[in-house]
Amino acid sequence: MLWTLPAKPIYWPPQRARSAQAAQIANIAARLERLPLTSYQKAIFAIIATAWFFDSMDLGALTFVLGSIKQTFRLSTAEAGLLSSLSFLGMFVGAASAGLLADRFGRAKVFQASMIF
Repeated sequence: MLWTLPAKPIYWPPQRARSAQAAQIANIAARLERLPLTSYQKAIFAIIATAWFFDSMDLGALTFVLGSIKQTFRLSTAEAGLLSSLSFLGMFVGAASAGLLADRFGRAKVFQASMIF
């Protein structure tokens, strides 16, 4: 018996089912885009934006004060670079430990604690 390929390719799932799914997803996305933001969503956005601002402020501040720190403590260029790199190491350790704590205690509690400390 000789095997032959079909005349046109067979798609799975069928094209009609896939296009119907895509249309349904597009309808849902369009509906969500038309909905206005609620006051709750705006408040959550403001809280998270403020937290992100203050969280990233330490890195920005270090950029501006590193020259003064280098002069005051008579640091070499390598030592100043190491000091700057330690900021990223602290972020790495903090993110890794916060992830583990969030798995154990919940994201909301860990996020709130990280904003206090």
